[in-house]
Amino acid sequence: MTQPEFIPLAELLARGRGAGVPVASGPEGPRSWDDLLRAMSGWKAAFAARPEPSFALYHEDCWTFATALLGAWAAGKHAVVPGDAIPATLSALG
Repeated sequence: MTQPEFIPLAELLARGRGAGVPVASGPEGPRSWDDLLRAMSGWKAAFAARPEPSFALYHEDCWTFATALLGAWAAGKHAVVPGDAIPATLSALG
C-alpha cells in the first residue's frame, strides 16, 4: 500500500482538493473537502467577529475540533489547546 502524498497545511488550503473528495469519516458518514471548507469558514467568521487574539479550544468531537482549529488559524487567532476540559485545567488558563 502506498502512503498518501504529504502536503503542508497552508499549501493544501491554497491548492485545495476536488469538492467531493472525502477527507474524514465518522458515525454520520463521510465528510468531503467541501464539508471541511464550509465548516472551517463558519468557524473563521465566528472567530474573526471577536476582538480577542487567542482562544482556548477544546471539543470532544474530532471533526468539530479540527474545523474550529482551522477556522481559528484562518482568522489569524492563536489557539490554546488544553489536554482536557476539567475545571482545574480551565482555571489554570486564565
